[in-house]
Amino acid sequence: MGKRGFYIGAGTLIGLGSFLIIFGLVFQLVIFPAILKHTVKKSMVIGTEDNGDLNTFADKWINSKFTVKMQYYIWNYTNAIEMVDRGMKPDAYQVGPYSYRQENKYTYTDTAWKNNSNLFEYIETAYYYFEPESSCKGCDPDKDYVRVPDILFFTVMDILIPTIDPFLELCSTTDECSGLLKLLSVPFFGFKADPIVTVKVSDLLFNTYKSPIITMAEQLMKFLSSIIPIQLPNLDGLAVSLNSNNATTNHTFWYTINTGKSDYNDVGKVVAMRYPDGNTSMSNIPYEWWNGTDYDICPEKDRATQLRGTNGDFFHPFIEKTDILSAYIEDISRSIDFKFYKESSVSDIDTYQFIIDPDAFNYSVPENCGYCQTSYHDLFDYNSTENSQCLPNGILDLYGYESSSGSPAHIVVSLPHFYNSDDIILKWFPRMKPDPEEHQTTLDIEPTIGSVLRANKRLQINIAGGSYLNTVFRQVPNGAFPIAWVNNSYLADDKTIDDIKSDLYTPKKIVKLVCYIGGVGLGTLLLAIGIGALILRNVHEKSKNPSAPISRGDNRNSPPEESFKSNNELNQGSLTRRKPQNWE
Repeated sequence: MGKRGFYIGAGTLIGLGSFLIIFGLVFQLVIFPAILKHTVKKSMVIGTEDNGDLNTFADKWINSKFTVKMQYYIWNYTNAIEMVDRGMKPDAYQVGPYSYRQENKYTYTDTAWKNNSNLFEYIETAYYYFEPESSCKGCDPDKDYVRVPDILFFTVMDILIPTIDPFLELCSTTDECSGLLKLLSVPFFGFKADPIVTVKVSDLLFNTYKSPIITMAEQLMKFLSSIIPIQLPNLDGLAVSLNSNNATTNHTFWYTINTGKSDYNDVGKVVAMRYPDGNTSMSNIPYEWWNGTDYDICPEKDRATQLRGTNGDFFHPFIEKTDILSAYIEDISRSIDFKFYKESSVSDIDTYQFIIDPDAFNYSVPENCGYCQTSYHDLFDYNSTENSQCLPNGILDLYGYESSSGSPAHIVVSLPHFYNSDDIILKWFPRMKPDPEEHQTTLDIEPTIGSVLRANKRLQINIAGGSYLNTVFRQVPNGAFPIAWVNNSYLADDKTIDDIKSDLYTPKKIVKLVCYIGGVGLGTLLLAIGIGALILRNVHEKSKNPSAPISRGDNRNSPPEESFKSNNELNQGSLTRRKPQNWE
């Protein structure tokens, strides 16, 4: 090969190698992400095909095959007598889980798509089926009994105390009031009405139970109304359970969400809600749910009634670790923010794990002041210096929602074991062992498409009460008594995992391999060969053509053999060989 051909070949290798490196990097880092983004944006729309069937995205959501469970851990109380007689702090231990398989059904009508298919309206119905294999060993909700705070007891006491107080004002002496109080305490003992009730697990969770205090209250009110004409609350049919949404939509809402048609970042966002028997949609959370705060001390009160985020089933695609994700949580009647916690994986798919913002129930944060309610009870004898309407950090007062929905129960919620709550609460319950791995809500999200592949939505249900002065229960400590905590878990089914791997991860891996091996790798090899060939050629040429000959003017340092010519050269030259002299 001639010199010119050699340099052309080497230049070709260098040029081709450089091109492959640049193309591989550009395709991997720029072109493929753009193609992927366009494809995902186009597919992340809740809509229908030309034949009227749900499109792939809508079908996977509405007809989800995820494994969904609702697991209940119940607090079983052991010191009811000590609480009533001596005001001791509650002592309870955790039993469970009682595990139920949950099946969700999404219902929508022919007019579900609204506003040029930019909005979609649906209602969700949940069905629960007891699952012994994932429950605690030997647990049977139809046979097991637990001693828990009686929601109805605390509810009725909150109703009766204002009714009794006018009668106590009629007492002219302490002895008269003492006698009246003893008289009023008789029904409690006669009907065995107590702050702690023994109830069957299935009744507590789903079937509802009627407390002895209901019968007692009905009889007492009849007696009082015969003495003085006053209007008394109607307690007929008052019963309670922790979950009233089994196979019914009576306690849920129709939700209108964004389909993502105009902007993929808005897909799934809740924009309106309406009662199941109503025709008017509300673009905000009902005002009466969060209306207990004075504007003078809470300038950001309206934030509490804002509908923010999705329903929590999925989020917008292309999620970054710095994103704050929002979701409206029906169980607590408010929107919650989620923040990135750590990297995780679900069935070998890389995910981001998000958790509830640690400040979600922190009432020193101005944005949360709208969730404070004026409470009848000074829970835990807690007095906030900044806002007397706010409860200790870590618990959320749902009284506004409960009372507006027809139930006067003073329910407060928290994370399980009062995780991330004020120390004043934790000191009440020495058996509480808050653990972030077990008790905080987590969402494991595939960031490219925004799908929640695994979730653990954890919540503890508590009843507020205590310190019923002027009654036999005046010693009952004032606080939020935990009843049970739940873990509503979601796990993507095998088909969903396989679809994500084949539609998303396999193409990403193939492109990555082709770009880095076929592009950057091969290009680097060709570039190295071309440059290496030039270097070797240059070295070879220098070795064949030394730059300066050796001078023969001074042979003092030359080897002996280089100081003389060969015999032939001497014979042919101008020099004549001398014969050695005979020195002898």
